[in-house]
Amino acid sequence: MESMGCLICGSEQYSVLLTYNKPDQYEIACGLGTEGYYRRWVECNQCGFIYSTHSRNEHIFDKLYETIYKDSNSCWRKKSGDELFQKIINLPDSESETKHRVKWINDNISRLQNNQIINITTPPYNFLDIGGGSGVFAYEFKNDLWNPFVIDPDENCIFMEKYGIKFVKSYYQPNLFPVKFDLVTLIYVLEHLENPKVMLHALHDDMGQGALVYLEVPDSICFQYKGQEDDIFNSCHLWMFSPYTLSRLLHKTGFEVVALQRIKTIRNYYGLMVLAVRQ
Repeated sequence: MESMGCLICGSEQYSVLLTYNKPDQYEIACGLGTEGYYRRWVECNQCGFIYSTHSRNEHIFDKLYETIYKDSNSCWRKKSGDELFQKIINLPDSESETKHRVKWINDNISRLQNNQIINITTPPYNFLDIGGGSGVFAYEFKNDLWNPFVIDPDENCIFMEKYGIKFVKSYYQPNLFPVKFDLVTLIYVLEHLENPKVMLHALHDDMGQGALVYLEVPDSICFQYKGQEDDIFNSCHLWMFSPYTLSRLLHKTGFEVVALQRIKTIRNYYGLMVLAVRQ
């Protein structure tokens, strides 16, 4: 489906960065063939935002995210959700991207509160992890102050309830929960969404004034350092953000960035970590 223009500035003028002429493993798993196929990574000529244009139907990945993506029988998964969960939570701190992420969020929330830049309600706090079907982040972040909720469309994620995590099997919609959230997290989720603007606007209904959103997304700097066949450029990813374009998107959807860091993860992924406050 050809793009209707840049998500950030609306321009329809772009330059092609990468071109693919056959489906990758995720598209093949959804039954996509080669006839009429194309996929491209392009860069907006006006604002520099990088995004994907493609020939497939926009709903072809619905089944992937609902039943296949985290299935242990898929060719890119070797363990069940519960097995992978156990492996990751038992990693030492030095090998755990999740523990680093949790520390970064908590350190920045403490700093922002101490400097009176944010003023969330008194504890206990509620947080919602959207697309957090592994259960790992919700498990590592929860404590006496933070109550975890997870929403994910994948049927393989129900296991996390036995670890004290409230789970809803669904795509995110506002007002599905009986609480307002002080923190909403989308960890490597935004790049999968057909319309991130709609999602970010909708979050306001579930967040109190001054609540925080944490985003982690691939960094567009990977185009300088990764080869064309690297999984970072796979067909599930639709958008590639820089600090500038992600900050602009958040501003357009009613959030103000209060912390941002470029990272290279333990697994050699280039990413952006961002905390933003709801306006």
